Amino acid sequence: MGDMKLQDMHSNVKEVTELMRNNYIKVEERDGKLKDLEERSDVLLQKSDAFVKTTKTVMTHQNRRNRKLNLIIIGIVVVILVIVLVVIVYFTIPATATTTTTNTDNTTSRK
Repeated sequence: MGDMKLQDMHSNVKEVTELMRNNYIKVEERDGKLKDLEERSDVLLQKSDAFVKTTKTVMTHQNRRNRKLNLIIIGIVVVILVIVLVVIVYFTIPATATTTTTNTDNTTSRK
C-alpha cells in the first residue's frame, strides 16, 4: 500500500515536472517573440522619425515653391497693370494735346 502511494506521488511529481518544463519552454518562446517584437517596434519608431523629418522637409520645399509661384504671378499682374496704364495714358494724352493744339490754332487764325 505504501508503495502504491509512493508510485502515485512519483508519477504526480513527474507530471508536474513535465508541465513545468513545458511552461518554461513556452516562456522562453514568448521571450524570443517579445524580443523580436521589441526590435520591430524600434525599427518602426526609427522609420517613423525619418518619415516625420522627410515630411517636414517636403512641406518646407513646397511652401517655398508656392511662395515663389505667388511672387511670379503677382509680378506678372503688376507688369500687365503697368502696361495697361501706360497704354491708357498714351492714348489719352495725345488726344488731349492735339485738341489743345487745334484749339490754339483756331483761336489764332480767327484773329
